[in-house]
Amino acid sequence: MNAAPNAPEGGDFMTPEQMDQRAQDLAAMNAHALMKNSGTLDDDGLAEFLKGGRIQGEGDGFPGFSILFGFDHMGRDFIVVRSDTGGGLHFALTAEDGRVK
Repeated sequence: MNAAPNAPEGGDFMTPEQMDQRAQDLAAMNAHALMKNSGTLDDDGLAEFLKGGRIQGEGDGFPGFSILFGFDHMGRDFIVVRSDTGGGLHFALTAEDGRVK
């Protein structure tokens, strides 16, 4: 998957080829049981995501990141890959109906 949505020159637009690739990436993500309910979060977004939820456990034996798991404010199971760098990018996955299928 192409993680760079910007033009190769660093502009704020996507070329038609990049738009096609992004569409393919999103379609593949939507077809995958875990990836369709996932996304990236900054520090503020992570704090908001965790508000009202419950962290049931944490794995911190990984250099550079921690794994949080629990359930969100809607009762859905989640896993968060939390970056240990300040202002870092975090990745969250949630189950559709409270259980990963």
